[in-house]
Amino acid sequence: LGLSNPKNLTGHMTKAGQELFAPPDVSGWTSGVGWLNTSTVMARYNFLNSVATKRGKNNELAGYAVDFPIWLKAKGPRLPGYQVSEFDVVEIFLDSLLSGDISVDTRYVLEQYMTTSDQGKTVPWNPNNKNFFDKKARGALYLISVVPSYQLN
Repeated sequence: LGLSNPKNLTGHMTKAGQELFAPPDVSGWTSGVGWLNTSTVMARYNFLNSVATKRGKNNELAGYAVDFPIWLKAKGPRLPGYQVSEFDVVEIFLDSLLSGDISVDTRYVLEQYMTTSDQGKTVPWNPNNKNFFDKKARGALYLISVVPSYQLN
């Protein structure tokens, strides 16, 4: 996810039940619900929530501060003049976090969120408005963190 300084990432992975380079046996980690428990679910949720909400250099998780507009533009198509769309943001996050494994209905809700104001009205997507872009990217990341399939991937 373009973390600026992932120095404590291994600690978060361990809390989530996946210690880096130390699977439980030679077959690797179990998939699906096999490795889930209340601690690992909370650890995964807390980590992604931290990435979605922490900003700046003066917080305890500054290493997880992400400039989403810059990161997402770098992940999108590299065509001259191309502007990242709301669909690109959702697609990039879903591919990065869930390997795209999500229902069509849930994907649609995420895409609709990207162009919905705080008052519930449809607003045009504007990738040049950095505050709007950042707020929506962080919100989409948070929403993905509460989707059950996030915990299973």
